[in-house]
Amino acid sequence: MLELVLLLIIISAFALIKVEKGVMLFFVLLPFHAFVKNFFVFFFQAGGIFSNWKELVLIILLGKIFLLKRKLFLTKNLMLLFYVFLAYLCIVFLGTKNLSNALNPLRNHLFFIVVFLVFSNVKINFSSMRGFVLFPMISFLISYLMGFVQLFLLKIPLGFYMGRIAGIDPSGYIFYTTNSARILGFERMAGIIGGPNDFGLFVAISLLFSIIILTGEFGYRKSKSLLLFSYITMSIGFIALIYSFSRAGWAIFFGSLIIFLITKKIKIRISFIIIGIVALLGFFVFVANTDIVQDVYQKTVSGEEASSADRLNNVSSGLSVIFDKPWGNGLGTTNNQDPTAVEFFAESATINIIYELGFIGYFLLVMIFVVIGVKTYLSRNDHLFARLSLAVISVTFVASFVSVNTYGMPYILMSWACIGLGVNPNFSNKVYLTE
Repeated sequence: MLELVLLLIIISAFALIKVEKGVMLFFVLLPFHAFVKNFFVFFFQAGGIFSNWKELVLIILLGKIFLLKRKLFLTKNLMLLFYVFLAYLCIVFLGTKNLSNALNPLRNHLFFIVVFLVFSNVKINFSSMRGFVLFPMISFLISYLMGFVQLFLLKIPLGFYMGRIAGIDPSGYIFYTTNSARILGFERMAGIIGGPNDFGLFVAISLLFSIIILTGEFGYRKSKSLLLFSYITMSIGFIALIYSFSRAGWAIFFGSLIIFLITKKIKIRISFIIIGIVALLGFFVFVANTDIVQDVYQKTVSGEEASSADRLNNVSSGLSVIFDKPWGNGLGTTNNQDPTAVEFFAESATINIIYELGFIGYFLLVMIFVVIGVKTYLSRNDHLFARLSLAVISVTFVASFVSVNTYGMPYILMSWACIGLGVNPNFSNKVYLTE
């Protein structure tokens, strides 16, 4: 009953507030989804009803945008690709043997489109922009800090609460529910997001969002307090990203930064450069004095770390499997709520998608990536979020070959929100900065 009441309160709030405030609130609440859901799991053996709040509020936001605008901004090429992909997805779904097992991957395929449409059409004026970025950054900071609480203060209580710990033997050794909880014997930071890989990807994408905001024309440089808050938030988030030991998160963060920097020259003040140099030196000092970070980095690069060493073999063997049935095996065959029903699984979102949808379905997804990527590249000089979108869509595409977490929640929602902002016409420099 309590679960249903909370769900109705959230839905009512999103139905009553303006779309731009709803989008901001979505960003604020998303990092706490797993923590609240596990409250119902831990105390009431429930949580299934509440877990649908994300999808329901996104549908509400999309409906309100459509009612206000009477149409959605979408280029003809992208609209055609979405229609064809959705039609193909319906055919694959209806051809699946067990429809209930297909619901989880169906949600992932549908809602990356929904969140993209919401964030590519929301209209936020300059006066409300500061609130749009400040409140989510506060939420991000809390989620980063909870990572430190989980790893260094409340490892066991939070581990049981979040369902990560299966038990503890008399000697005090912790048995985790997944092997990914440790790396080289060291417990990884996972916070209240999910597993350490989910946490790492969330931190990576939220840090990128904060950096883009900081380098944009949002008035942050005119407010020393907001500027200081931004630097503190990003510094804590950066350390949290390191302690997650999520190699996919590291790759997405640094890869996106490189793309962001090379796609446009940025005018940066001397103070910004000095702070950046100090932060970089601090990072190297931190790594030099942290044995576990050095060990993980060195053994990952050399291939000595078990999961890294097995990753290429796993991907290689997966490639041979998908060519056996290139038209796909149906939704839910690699990802569903019943682990015993999984036919095949590779540590690669790309291979798993091809196994389920076939090469035709994957080709349609690639074309969606390409069309959005080209559009953001062409508008990178006169759009506030275009370079963020271009960076995220590029590194996500590459990282999906060797990581399965890029096609899971909450990364799907966070990444496609950023991608949607990058094609939103309301954030064009010509329109936005003249308001």
